[in-house]
Amino acid sequence: MKIIILGDVGASDANVHAFCEAENDLFASDIQYLCSKADVVVLNLEKPLTDRVCPLGKCPPDFSAPTNTINGIKLLNPTVAALANNHIMDQQNQGLQATINVIKENEIKYVGAGNNIQEARRPIIITKKEIRVGIYACCEKEFSFATENAAGANVFDPIVTFDDVSEIKRNCDYLIVLFHAGVEDYPYPTPYQQRVCRRMCEKGADLIVCQHSHIIGCEEKYLNGTIVYGQGNFLLDDIDRESWLSGLMVNIEINKDVRNINYIPVQTINHKAIIHSDREKVLESFNKRSNEIKNLHFVRDSFSKLSEEKISDYLVKLSGKSPFIQRAFRRIGITKHYKRLYSKDVCYRMLDYLYCDSHREAIEYGLNQLIADKGEK
Repeated sequence: MKIIILGDVGASDANVHAFCEAENDLFASDIQYLCSKADVVVLNLEKPLTDRVCPLGKCPPDFSAPTNTINGIKLLNPTVAALANNHIMDQQNQGLQATINVIKENEIKYVGAGNNIQEARRPIIITKKEIRVGIYACCEKEFSFATENAAGANVFDPIVTFDDVSEIKRNCDYLIVLFHAGVEDYPYPTPYQQRVCRRMCEKGADLIVCQHSHIIGCEEKYLNGTIVYGQGNFLLDDIDRESWLSGLMVNIEINKDVRNINYIPVQTINHKAIIHSDREKVLESFNKRSNEIKNLHFVRDSFSKLSEEKISDYLVKLSGKSPFIQRAFRRIGITKHYKRLYSKDVCYRMLDYLYCDSHREAIEYGLNQLIADKGEK
């Protein structure tokens, strides 16, 4: 069985017409050929497909794309659309329902979202050539998550997700987990992300592909599994940044005796996806990072440096400053010094609220109620 996993896909203002009209050069001919020859093609649908814009109003951006963009997506011969991501509820419940409807109408399966958390947790099992492949999708908890009574994405929950992985593996020969997680524009895993992914391998996952960082990351072999920490985008060029304009096609070949994984770098040129012009350089960098994380302390030390760089920005945002003030602070260089306003005692108190699950849960519920109260007014 041949399987191709594509990274984040979504039409931008610059290519939405090409998507809607299914212009054949939207995806290079060699990419379309590879997809046409695969038994299964999986992609992460980063934007809800809806013709009605009613943004959720969370932290921007609130993504959407017209339902007719499915015409361009179909050029990739998709079998499964993964919906477990932080944007699938950007246009509220109607956006999710419109997405599911148009996917079904075009005979594409979906995984990772539903009308409640039970539906969102359901995997897909595909049987071909006497091999059963399971596909399971989950995401970090942001604004898109499903609950017992509300539609949304399958949020990672250590109480149930590891059991899900174990149970699915009992019913398939090869299990793929699509995990929408990681820090944007950071090509390494966080320490906790690495622990989670390794635990999924321990529970039976054969391949875990992390699809959220919008940058090509690195690979780790752990027990019998392979973890990709950052696949990068396939075609999602809303931001004109080099990291957003490249990604990896993950190619898997499975039979009773062989399980091979290889990577084909792709890039966005003129708002269209092509095979990367410097494949060897991209893979060389990917392999270099993959070797770096083999160092026992590298993941922790690298993330510590990143956190030190980001903490002032987090503190400004948590202080309740308006987006206008935040931008002004960054422009005049105040943000990087903002952490000096926080004493050691204040930092300890804040950490206590973050460390303690009960405090953190109370803050989460309280903020949700505050949002609801303000909405009523």
